Amino acid sequence: MPRTDLDRAPYSEVRPSMPRLLVVDDELLLLEALEVALVGQVEVLATVDPYEALARIDTGERYDAILLDVRMPEMDGIELRERIAEISPAQARRIVFMTAATSSADDRLSTLENATLRKPVALSRIDELFSAPDHRVRSRMQSS
Repeated sequence: MPRTDLDRAPYSEVRPSMPRLLVVDDELLLLEALEVALVGQVEVLATVDPYEALARIDTGERYDAILLDVRMPEMDGIELRERIAEISPAQARRIVFMTAATSSADDRLSTLENATLRKPVALSRIDELFSAPDHRVRSRMQSS
């Protein structure tokens, strides 16, 4: 599928509305909590299925930010990021990883340009995803 300038723009700039957040995590309670906490502020698409998230991006859906759990049973967040990058490098740059891990996952994450949030994630950290320009998300998130 050919990519356009729309691929590089945040979805909210193409279609003015609430910012869009994709969250992929195998913890259903976390997904439900984020949806409830952000209602009316952010359009949240939450899924436990990394293949669903990948399919949505492949069909052209775009997000202002993407939160990925690092450790998931079917496909880990790092592999999902790699597959998203093949479809849309711009969307891959919008990924912020969430992890409770402190060892081997950290080694793999350190090789990527994406920011990382430690679990449990404070809602104030989620708000920062939408207050920083895309190129500053990493530096602002890394300070957590």
